[in-house]
Amino acid sequence: MAQLTLTMVQANYIIEYGDEKNSHEICEILNMVIRRLRYTPGCMQSDLWRNDDQHAVMISEIWKTKADFNRHVNSSLFKRTLSASALELAPEKPVVRISECENVRGIDLLEEVMTNFNISF
Repeated sequence: MAQLTLTMVQANYIIEYGDEKNSHEICEILNMVIRRLRYTPGCMQSDLWRNDDQHAVMISEIWKTKADFNRHVNSSLFKRTLSASALELAPEKPVVRISECENVRGIDLLEEVMTNFNISF
């Protein structure tokens, strides 16, 4: 089977919140953003995670291409989100981690690496 190579961008934004009240407000704002992102061309995945132990929420995005990601970062939605009350409510600047992935593989890599592993569809 031929290997399919894709270039993607994965972006994670971790936002700390000061107290439980801020947590609900931040999540409400970010959930609206996430729902819109899912229908944005080039967005392959967009999720919101909440970690109450660390008092933080994380947005995780996967973009089909770097051009799709660049278009998103320069969009009014992204700029409004950065200046929105979600970030104003956070006591710290968000932690941002962005990865450019040029060799994305799936189950074919598992089959290649694992011994005695066979999946039939």
